[in-house]
Amino acid sequence: MLIILLIIIVALMFTSFTMANRDIMSPSVLTCAGYFAAVASCLYNTETWSVNIMIENVGILPLHYILLLRVKVCLKSIEYRGR
Repeated sequence: MLIILLIIIVALMFTSFTMANRDIMSPSVLTCAGYFAAVASCLYNTETWSVNIMIENVGILPLHYILLLRVKVCLKSIEYRGR
């Protein structure tokens, strides 16, 4: 499950990076980088920490991040309408 979550996080990070016009310091990219670091460290220490990731966790983390990206897109559209 952690490998699937890591693949999803990497795909979302790439999507966010391209949506932010290749801005590595964008809040959405930094949030995804934090998720990536957390999942990567969890993957590395699975046996030591006795981690049991369920399917709900694999669904909730990407869902939260997708909602963050939707808010970003909505705010950009409001900003462009004001010009």
